[in-house]
Amino acid sequence: MAEPAATTQIATAALAPAAATPSASNGSSKKSSWGNGTRQSAEVSSRQCPAPSKIAEVDHEAAKHSLALMAIEAKFVANMKKKLKPQRGALPGTPMHASLKESDFMEVKDASPFERARDAILLFFLRHTSAFNTIAGIAISAVVGWGGFIVYVFLNHFGWVNAYSEDEANYWTNVCIHVFTAIFSYINSLAIPWRVSIAHHLWQTRRDNSPGRDFYGRKTDAQWFHLSVRDRKIIAIGLNLGWVLHWIQQVARWIWSSHEASNLLGPAILINSTFAGSIIFPALAGSRQNKVQKKLASEKPDMFPQTIAAHLGVAIRDWRTGNAPEGLVKRIRHEFSEHQREVTRKDPTKRANFYERQKKKSDGPNPDGSVRV
Repeated sequence: MAEPAATTQIATAALAPAAATPSASNGSSKKSSWGNGTRQSAEVSSRQCPAPSKIAEVDHEAAKHSLALMAIEAKFVANMKKKLKPQRGALPGTPMHASLKESDFMEVKDASPFERARDAILLFFLRHTSAFNTIAGIAISAVVGWGGFIVYVFLNHFGWVNAYSEDEANYWTNVCIHVFTAIFSYINSLAIPWRVSIAHHLWQTRRDNSPGRDFYGRKTDAQWFHLSVRDRKIIAIGLNLGWVLHWIQQVARWIWSSHEASNLLGPAILINSTFAGSIIFPALAGSRQNKVQKKLASEKPDMFPQTIAAHLGVAIRDWRTGNAPEGLVKRIRHEFSEHQREVTRKDPTKRANFYERQKKKSDGPNPDGSVRV
């Protein structure tokens, strides 16, 4: 019998084992062949119906290859649908950088007690990001509100507003400053685990801290870890100086708590200098972070899409410089479409490239039967 018939029989046995059992077919063929006394017929029949173990092996390999292809396609679909997180500048009141995700805190076997504690704290912050962002908004609003009240009271000192007597103005000035300092204590303290963690990662020698490597030296797409080591060190120094100087000021405020005591020469110099440093150093660090993140986003837009505010700025700049003949509204719509395209990965070229990369990674199942994706 011809070879295609044997192939058909193998496929039939693999797809519908209940309809055509290999062992029954093999046995019946052999019985009829030996009954006729023809050895050649028996050999042909054995080629038509391979041993059940062979059929099972072919079926198992085909299933594993199908699973590999299905896994590749599933990963591709998930990658296409995933929303890329646009890079965001340094936002006061948040506990950590916005680009990190849970996989960046998967512990390794040789993790130290410090690393385990760090991961637990930062993972808690990450899982409650929405709550902490809401509190950050409230804290910033409170800073603005109390800051406005402080200005109003100060105007009373200069005689521009006559709402309070001098003693009342001094009292309310002191109260506002204490509330102001307490709010900044929350903002600075919340970020201490992150600021200490990045400093430890940059100056320890145990883990790889080169760009693109997370706390454990593994590859990551979190934007913070893709900044240069030099930039991260400068930012880390500024952020850590901020919370240290703030807490020196906070302790000084507790020691010299009254208006009169805090305005003595020594306490006044200590309090005001540490207050200024606690604002200036984090502000400089945040400014540098925003600058290098924008540069990185422009260099790698597929990994780190720009924010919608950045696209809006481009539209306004093009309109002001005469590079938007279609008008401001249409240019803004175009930039918003570009933003949507960046964060949803709808480019067909990226689809083809992604599929080819995954195909190269997965030439089939691993020897142990697991799928390589």
